[in-house]
Amino acid sequence: MTREISERFQAVKGESHGGALYLFQCTAEELRFLSLPYLHPAELAFWDSLKYEGRRNTYLAGRYAAKRALLFSLEDCPEAERANRILIDRGVLGQPVVQGAGSMQVSITHSGTIAAALAFPEARPMGIDVELIREDRLRLLDEQMTPGETCMLREFAHPYLSMLTLCWTAKEALSKVIRTGITTPLHIFELQGIEVRDGLYFSRYRNFYQYETVSFLCAPLVCSITYPKGTAIHASSIKRKIIDSITFNLDHI
Repeated sequence: MTREISERFQAVKGESHGGALYLFQCTAEELRFLSLPYLHPAELAFWDSLKYEGRRNTYLAGRYAAKRALLFSLEDCPEAERANRILIDRGVLGQPVVQGAGSMQVSITHSGTIAAALAFPEARPMGIDVELIREDRLRLLDEQMTPGETCMLREFAHPYLSMLTLCWTAKEALSKVIRTGITTPLHIFELQGIEVRDGLYFSRYRNFYQYETVSFLCAPLVCSITYPKGTAIHASSIKRKIIDSITFNLDHI
């Protein structure tokens, strides 16, 4: 059974037009049935050219989540005949580039059976990342932290691995905002501080003061959304929907 959540937000407080989050979970068998009608002809051709099943599935999951987020942000019903006129192309660094949805762009992420996308106005870039907390990634993530981040993360009551994953997703989400991904040295995305408010984690960056990130720690999942300061994100509502709607496991789409 497909599980999904969606949430609209205001790009600027007081303005009606903004963006939207769409996150879903399904099996590989359900995925093809759901997503293929949403693909633009160019996307369908690219998907057809992919050789490996895992890559084919993650491509479908990302495009489906992105189309649903875009249509939701445009206040349209998610009808496939509209969705397949929107093309999500690939930029020089592999970042999604939207054509056919006005000024809207998207950020895409997936982990395990979960995929998500964030639609936002091009003038106010945003990013999203989801990761499952995995013991086998502890050493890798730990090596990517600065000394200051390591000290900061060890001060929290949550397990160190959970906070490492949270910090990583906050960096990954910011890297999508500036459209470089993790090709940029990670110390540029160093966190200056993390504040906990009502069970939500708000991160500040040493080098990107105009952005902040809200993270949802719903073990074994961490989801981080990076946005320009002043964006009206309904963070508590998103966290509640994730907890109520998503079944967590480590199987892959």
